[in-house]
Amino acid sequence: MGRNSPFVGGTPLLTQTYRPAEQVKVQAVIEFAIVGLVAATTRSSGWCYDRFAWMALNMPVVPLLVVALLAVVGIERRMQAAVPAWRRGAWRART
Repeated sequence: MGRNSPFVGGTPLLTQTYRPAEQVKVQAVIEFAIVGLVAATTRSSGWCYDRFAWMALNMPVVPLLVVALLAVVGIERRMQAAVPAWRRGAWRART
């Protein structure tokens, strides 16, 4: 389910950046590329797991998770800074 959500929501959004005459062709190319990559990674995942073991497959993802965490924290701080001080305390007082 997690990998399907960006696929289902992303391809129509991407095609909106093209002219109506090109949208069908672009969506076909995008879907072919995504399905091809999914098939290739699915096909190679068993070999990678057998060859490198579970821990070695997870280690390259750790830096990406750290970057995502830092991005979320940075966005949260910016959003909090953008809210006026009197509004920050207002919702906390009601709850």
